[in-house]
Amino acid sequence: MIKVRSMMTKDVITVSKESNIMEAAKLMTSKVVSSLVVVDNGKPVAIVSEGDVIKGLVSDKKKVRDII
Repeated sequence: MIKVRSMMTKDVITVSKESNIMEAAKLMTSKVVSSLVVVDNGKPVAIVSEGDVIKGLVSDKKKVRDII
C-alpha cells in the first residue's frame, strides 16, 4: 500500500492572493507544478490550478484573488 506521505511534497509552493496571474503562471512553470496554494497573511485560503490560471488569463483577470 502506498502512503499519502510518500506522494506529498514538503516544500509547498505558495502565491499571494494579491499576486499577478502571470506571475503565478511563471511560478508554476519554473517549479514544474500544476497547482499553487494561495495565501493571505501567511495563511492558506485557496488552491489555484493550471486551469484556473488559463481561464483567468483568457478572461483578462489580473490578480490571483480574481480567480479564487
